[in-house]
Amino acid sequence: QRIDAEAAQRHWKAVTRVQDPAKASPAFTKYYRAQFAGLLKADEWEAFFRALSLDLPVTVRLNVNTLAGMALDHRLATEFQFHGQTIQALGTPVLPVAQRLHWPPDRTVAWQINTNRMGLKKTPALEPLHLVLNR
Repeated sequence: QRIDAEAAQRHWKAVTRVQDPAKASPAFTKYYRAQFAGLLKADEWEAFFRALSLDLPVTVRLNVNTLAGMALDHRLATEFQFHGQTIQALGTPVLPVAQRLHWPPDRTVAWQINTNRMGLKKTPALEPLHLVLNR
């Protein structure tokens, strides 16, 4: 069965995040309240729900056992640090632009880009980084 990629993309772009717990789907609210029943106090629920709606930063995991992975790791550590420049992504300063994550196991290398996907895509100063990551 073939999925219409354009239709799926339009659908997910139309989905908006609910910022207000009072406007959430009753089924969504019921499900998460049941999952965290003994873990969250009543006054912590709204803060938890707001945290669910936050945009996450872009993260990249690299295979540094390849030349391409090693090259991208080097570029993220040097070229894409934007030393001395203030980068604004969606009106918010992004410093540092990219930082290496130290928690992945073994020889896995991971980087965090300190903006969300839309910030990476729509910020002209980050366009070279966006193009490299989309290859």
